[in-house]
Amino acid sequence: MRYVAFIAVGLVLALAACGSDSGEGSSSSSDSSRTAVQLPVGCRPASVKQLLGGFLSAINRADRGTAVTYVAPNPELIGFFIALGRSAQAKRIEARTPQAVYAAFRRIADGERFSVLRAAVGSVGPFARDTRHPELRGRSTAGVDFVLGLGSRTASGKAGIDCGTGRIYLMPVSIVRGLHPARQQLCGGYVRLDADKPVVCALP
Repeated sequence: MRYVAFIAVGLVLALAACGSDSGEGSSSSSDSSRTAVQLPVGCRPASVKQLLGGFLSAINRADRGTAVTYVAPNPELIGFFIALGRSAQAKRIEARTPQAVYAAFRRIADGERFSVLRAAVGSVGPFARDTRHPELRGRSTAGVDFVLGLGSRTASGKAGIDCGTGRIYLMPVSIVRGLHPARQQLCGGYVRLDADKPVVCALP
């Protein structure tokens, strides 16, 4: 499974580098349904906002029993791959069971609260068509590019969601101070650490 961790870290770094710093966005709504009809049932923007929000709320209130219900069980769970920083020497955490995911997120929070800043949903989840993951074959999945707030830090990455069960089966994520890049666009607008509500959209 080392190849999964390597590719997952690559996904995080690629996502962190793709923010745009030009062109003011025009979307200000909390949800976008422009292409939501193309997404699987259970993974449209409103459902994804509820899923991510529910998972993070459970983490914030230290509700282990609820938090683990948002994470796919083994063997469907590929893992959560967390990088604390962006350098080659950054500490990395791998969590491969729902209980380990909960423990890792609680430790990383360190008294701060997670929140969804922006997230964009695509129609096929990562590794869903990979022959090395037969446990995902035939499942309805989606991939979600996201930026989360965590006090003065942000957590950005890509989640793989099983739309049928409403559970996360993969999440490579990079946690940094502030925003990186500083001007980052998602869902037609800039990511803001002081955002007062989440924005979740469907990818065009």
